[in-house]
Amino acid sequence: MNFRHLLFLILFIALFYAPVSAKDNLRIKGKITAEASVSLDKLTVVLSEITMKEQLSIVPFLETKPDHKGNYHFEFAKKNGRTFYRVSVSYQDHFTGSNPLKFDKGVTSQTVDLALPKITHDAHGLIFEKKILYLELLETGIRVTDVLNVTNNSSGIIDIRDRPLKFELPAEAEKPYFERKYSEFDVKFSDGNALMYLMVPQGRHKVFFQYDLPETGDFSFKVQAPPLTGAIEVASNHPDLLASFESDEAGFSERVVVEDKQVGTHNLKTHTVKLQPGQNQLTVRIERTLLAQKKLFYPATLLLIFLLSGLFWYVKIKQPLLAEKEAA
Repeated sequence: MNFRHLLFLILFIALFYAPVSAKDNLRIKGKITAEASVSLDKLTVVLSEITMKEQLSIVPFLETKPDHKGNYHFEFAKKNGRTFYRVSVSYQDHFTGSNPLKFDKGVTSQTVDLALPKITHDAHGLIFEKKILYLELLETGIRVTDVLNVTNNSSGIIDIRDRPLKFELPAEAEKPYFERKYSEFDVKFSDGNALMYLMVPQGRHKVFFQYDLPETGDFSFKVQAPPLTGAIEVASNHPDLLASFESDEAGFSERVVVEDKQVGTHNLKTHTVKLQPGQNQLTVRIERTLLAQKKLFYPATLLLIFLLSGLFWYVKIKQPLLAEKEAA
């Protein structure tokens, strides 16, 4: 191929192939809005691809900066038909993202507008619906999973990390533990108290931690919830571990709602009490049946029962029969 033919080929590709490729590209554009204190052109808008093969995968692959009015756009080559996309933007503690996007056949452009939520420090927008105690029977006591259902009904994010929620743990509690999975929630323990540091996005959320109660018999312990909590619920995962509430208050038993619930693979019997205005503490009563206390179904105990039964049979039945045969 001589130089003239090569130059012609390059011109042909530039004039015909490039426009066709650009025509096949996908485009996402939109506008970012935020509080007046946020410099929109300092934000970073991220485009990620979402795929589901063996497991869900979210991989960022493009970034851009909006202009001072918040306008942005992406243009990119089309990927396989099973790919979804998500646009997200963050700034300090602000974060928001779009729902997964899919380009249907014949669609090459979509508009995605995003608004960075406002952050407030007023806890009045938080609703503490219920505190739930899940009790698990251990060989040396009981493990309690303490769950707090919290809802943010405001129009933005509520950040009360500078004023953590504080409430007492039961006096008998040992080994308190919190596994931090999300940056918005943290729980620390100090001097017998649980301190919840919360930055709550809109919607409903659960914050939970665990502790152990070393008691092995029947006993009672006090449980405390954050102020303005709607109700306290207690549930056990074992039919021989009975959990309820006790109180000397007149008419208290009429406020207790008993239900059977399915939680995962467990059938639980729950007791729930709606808290009165100004009330944030109840007493939980734990009772164990004979089987739960003595653990008669343990293999070693069963083996002992079989051995004693065999000994009884030999002494009371077999040995007299042998003595009668010898006498005959």
